[in-house]
Amino acid sequence: LGRDGFIYALPSNAKGILRIDTRPVSDEEGKGIFLDKSRVSCIGSLEKKTDKWQGGFAVESGEIIAIPENCNSVLKVLPPCVEDADKCIAEGLVDGGVVISTL
Repeated sequence: LGRDGFIYALPSNAKGILRIDTRPVSDEEGKGIFLDKSRVSCIGSLEKKTDKWQGGFAVESGEIIAIPENCNSVLKVLPPCVEDADKCIAEGLVDGGVVISTL
């Protein structure tokens, strides 16, 4: 779970990171809803390779680190702060303001 309230699924074979918005929302009638297509996205543009990273963990700074399997680098995902998540999406920032890098 990222510091912005989204779940991040780190890729093994995919070219992107699956991002799922789990923050509570309600429909027009006030009924709680969880998922619809607009709350799930694939972000980033990573190399096409199999078994790149295998598992990962979140650290105190808010970064999510993926452990390399057949990749020569560590994947680092830094979601925006929870207070900035909606603003980053509304402003159309690339990948919703998530910073993706390799080390």
